[in-house]
Amino acid sequence: MGTRESSPFGSLLRHYRLAAGLSQETLAELTGLSTRGISDLERGARTTPRLETVGLLTDGLELGTSQRSAFLDAARPSRDSHLSEPAEPARMSPLPRAITPLIGRERELQVVKEFLWRDDVALVTLAGTGGVGKTSLALSVAADLVNDFDDGVTFVSLAPLNDPALVASTIARALGVREAGGRSVVEALRAFLSPRRQLLILDNFEHVLAAAPLVTDFLRFCPGIKVLATSRERLHLHGEQVFEVLPLGLPDQQHLPSLEVLSHVPSVQLFVERGREVQPQFTLAENNTAAVSEICRRLDGLPLALELAAAWIHVLPPASLLTRLERRLPLLTQGPRDVPLRQQTLRDAIGWSYDLLSEAEQRMFRRLAVFMGGFDLPAAEAIAQPVDGVESISIVASLVDKSLPRQVEGLAGEPRFGMLEMVREFGLERLVASDEDAAVQKAYASYFLTLAENLRPKIECPEGPAVLTRLEDEHANLRAVLEWAVEDGDAERAVRFVAALWKFWFIRWPLGEGRALAQRALALPGSAPPVAQVEARYGAGSLAMGQADYAAAQLHGETGLVLASEIDDPFWSAISLYLLGNVARLRGDHAVAHVHYRRALAIYSGLVERRQVAQHAAAMVLVSLGDIACKEDDLPEAIAHYQEALTIWRERRDPWGQGIALINLGAVEVGRGELDLAASHYKESLLCNETTGDRESIGHGLAGLAQVSACLDQPECAARLFGAAEALWEVAGAPAAMISADHERAVTAVKTRLGVNAFEAQRETGHAISSEEAVAEAMEPAFDPPAQANGVSEGHRSGLSQRELDVLRLIALGRSNRDIAESLFISPRTVTTHTTGIFTKLHVGSRTAAVAVARDRELI
Repeated sequence: MGTRESSPFGSLLRHYRLAAGLSQETLAELTGLSTRGISDLERGARTTPRLETVGLLTDGLELGTSQRSAFLDAARPSRDSHLSEPAEPARMSPLPRAITPLIGRERELQVVKEFLWRDDVALVTLAGTGGVGKTSLALSVAADLVNDFDDGVTFVSLAPLNDPALVASTIARALGVREAGGRSVVEALRAFLSPRRQLLILDNFEHVLAAAPLVTDFLRFCPGIKVLATSRERLHLHGEQVFEVLPLGLPDQQHLPSLEVLSHVPSVQLFVERGREVQPQFTLAENNTAAVSEICRRLDGLPLALELAAAWIHVLPPASLLTRLERRLPLLTQGPRDVPLRQQTLRDAIGWSYDLLSEAEQRMFRRLAVFMGGFDLPAAEAIAQPVDGVESISIVASLVDKSLPRQVEGLAGEPRFGMLEMVREFGLERLVASDEDAAVQKAYASYFLTLAENLRPKIECPEGPAVLTRLEDEHANLRAVLEWAVEDGDAERAVRFVAALWKFWFIRWPLGEGRALAQRALALPGSAPPVAQVEARYGAGSLAMGQADYAAAQLHGETGLVLASEIDDPFWSAISLYLLGNVARLRGDHAVAHVHYRRALAIYSGLVERRQVAQHAAAMVLVSLGDIACKEDDLPEAIAHYQEALTIWRERRDPWGQGIALINLGAVEVGRGELDLAASHYKESLLCNETTGDRESIGHGLAGLAQVSACLDQPECAARLFGAAEALWEVAGAPAAMISADHERAVTAVKTRLGVNAFEAQRETGHAISSEEAVAEAMEPAFDPPAQANGVSEGHRSGLSQRELDVLRLIALGRSNRDIAESLFISPRTVTTHTTGIFTKLHVGSRTAAVAVARDRELI
């Protein structure tokens, strides 16, 4: 009797056993199998081992990943096996080929492939809103991995199904599997897939989620199978690796990149490519970059929306198309006829998701659409309210799972949720159709007015930075409610909003935008609570003053003073006096300003019951008095006022106030030549103002350190920081008229030192960097003046300040007051003040005598 030829599995088993240095007996002990059984497998007496046996042997031999795969391949049953194989070879559905290349998904493609390459991941779900490109990404993954799976990749479309019970038979049909031997289709699939190494792509799973346990069944009994599912909702299965497919990247709207850079932004690239399909001559050019970028932004980078919009390029150039996108859904139709109906219009794509929701979910979705710029859970609970007794948070979570609202990271770090604008527009349409819109909008307005009024008093407190960040998170909602109030002519609500929000606008928002909203609200006929009217007038006046519109600020101050007098409120009378004092000071009328400031301080000192708010207001007055003292070259008095204000704000732990006082102290010390103190004050101001996000004040801190840098003969650094400061002032809406003469003198001196071209190159570099990068550079040790030997300078030993020493050295060189002023970035009047101080401290009466004494004492 001849010897049976060993099977491929038997040969491989023997090879791995011998390589591991194991006898058949030892392997039997390790696996719990019999020695004879192992011998039979190696001799080929048993050609098709059971899967359980293969698993035991794999563990006993401690095989690596590639060895396991080879072992599993060799253990497959022969093709003449019955049970689940058809009589003829299986005819699987061909893998669909993408007609157009995938654009802008290189990172996502790589991440998903790496998930599927991992041994510990068997199920990956591509989740995302309708039209985001889940199927396109899945097909690209399939094309790249088709050779990584011995039995290939099979694509199964579940979109046509309405019944989850049909999922198994649909998968079987795609695989060419049929029921046999009395087995069910699930059993037939399990038997067919169990020996295979194959990737299944299950597309559009969201509407047959009840069939999701079928996937778990495959993965449990078919170790060589991996599943890539696409769904608008995660499958909620053990071991599921969810990858959220987000819209395509958008161009930076604040700083529109160059044409070359813009052409590689994914959303722009897709729009242009699809536009060329209908208009071959269409290109991205200098005259349409702004419009194309805004189109991509308006459409949230959603691929389906971009493709539907690009289909109009043959009749509408980008600028014309943009004007028609105010309402997106009516325009975004006429998709290709060779795609499912749900993808031929954007409304149908979103409606597909909406129709799959329960009644409670649909109701919640409609109500959440009222939010502009997102919402947090407290807002959702307040406005959407429990639906049919179900907690709002549960329904919100369910909607997030279905990719309708998306979880986003708020500035404050708290969980927030937002909708793509086109999804939100669809929700608003449904809200209006349900006749719930009036009640929901009323609740929306009431919630955010209460929120703004509750947060307003906390801005000048230790929690001020967190409050400002919270308001920035909600600003789109707050602005929407204010605009609705203005459009409805609701003067009370509109004025109350201005009173609650003006300080936020002043610190965090472009002044022009906040001022425009305030003006519209205050122009409404009708009444509002008197205190709200006075604060709104003060806020509007402060915003006008920030834009150097002193006439408007004067009018607001006078109106506020009358209103405060009518209600006999001394605090608001003092606030109005302070505003009028500021207007007078900025117009150069220091005498009138002094009168207003002193009256305000007298009132604040008597407000015992309102001590906390009065303290802050008094500190503001002290800063303004310090500004007048600076203008009059009374630097000791200026320092005294600023220090007193800083003390108040330190006690209150108010970072915004501290930042203001420190900037002013820094400016004084630059004028005195005390560069170490100036740098210290400016750096501390940056730390304070970074917490509040006050862009204008951060700019002043950077500009101050630029002057310090210039005095230290670091002109390149100075030019960069000047550029960074000017960029922040532009964003904040600060007018050129508010820039100090000292700043202009310093800029001119640095430009002269470097030369125009070198200066402009450095300034542009600073202008282009972020606020965070500029602050990081300004905080470097290079901006610290060198320490004096033994910690005491020659000037200090003689009673002269560093700035007085600087002036004295230039006097010794024969420079005039004007020349000295230009060299030191100070005014001629300040030079005169320093010269007088030098004469007094050296006990001389002339420049010549001062130079002689200085040389005799080796001061210069």
